[in-house]
Amino acid sequence: MSLTLKTLCTENDNQFKLTLRAGGNGYRNAVAWVHMVEDDYVIPYFHGSELVVTTGIKTESEPGWLSGLVRELHERGVAGLIVNTGKYILDIPEDILAYCDEAEFPLLTMPWEIHVTEMLQTFCTRII
Repeated sequence: MSLTLKTLCTENDNQFKLTLRAGGNGYRNAVAWVHMVEDDYVIPYFHGSELVVTTGIKTESEPGWLSGLVRELHERGVAGLIVNTGKYILDIPEDILAYCDEAEFPLLTMPWEIHVTEMLQTFCTRII
């Protein structure tokens, strides 16, 4: 049985304080691996079912970057996106949330004070 996004994000009493913001109908997507993405150049190499995490640092130089990222990830069959909010991205724009709901593409947020590297290690270990 494959590991679902919902299972990965909610087990261990949601220790990484993840909040599902949109795309809840895709919350049971299978997750094959987790990738940190701060630039979209790696997206063509995705096979589908990846869970992507970003801090959104690129939005400082390209304000529309997150919207494009979400659309590209959905088109590649990615399982979902976790946005680490609080520094580069304070909140998710309503148009992105609406797109994710319509596309059934899960978008979650995680507070800045949570260590992304700890989450990545925990999730990848769980997948293995």
